[in-house]
Amino acid sequence: MAIQLRRFQDKDAADLFEWGQRIQTDATVDFYTVQNLADAMYRVHVFAQDPHIRAIVSKGHVIGYLELTPRPADYWEIGLIIDPDQRKQGVGQRVVRSLMERKLKLAAVVDSRNLIAQSFFKNVGFQMHDQIPAWVQQDPATVRFFIWK
Repeated sequence: MAIQLRRFQDKDAADLFEWGQRIQTDATVDFYTVQNLADAMYRVHVFAQDPHIRAIVSKGHVIGYLELTPRPADYWEIGLIIDPDQRKQGVGQRVVRSLMERKLKLAAVVDSRNLIAQSFFKNVGFQMHDQIPAWVQQDPATVRFFIWK
């Protein structure tokens, strides 16, 4: 499956709504489902304005999004959400590995209860660190901090 990263466009709201309502919402994730099409349209509009967020596109449809935010000490914090039906197909791995090839210092802040995300970042080569950086806004007791050098 070929994938590309690009800015969000208005037409992407339908894709985000379709799979965004299937994202599991519970104590192990720190994002939320798309409530309705108006919600999806609003998010797409906001995402399109944010230079740190890119749509992950396959076959003309948005199947996820990447957030890459600059942090102190030249780190880039990565956030990744993939359509539940597209998971386990290597999409997230390809996105992260393409960033690694750019020699960026990547960091991931993951909820301590989100075992799936922790496993994902370990599998693509990140290492967990006990020292939580000062720029992490969450309660240090509730997060795991992963970096890749």
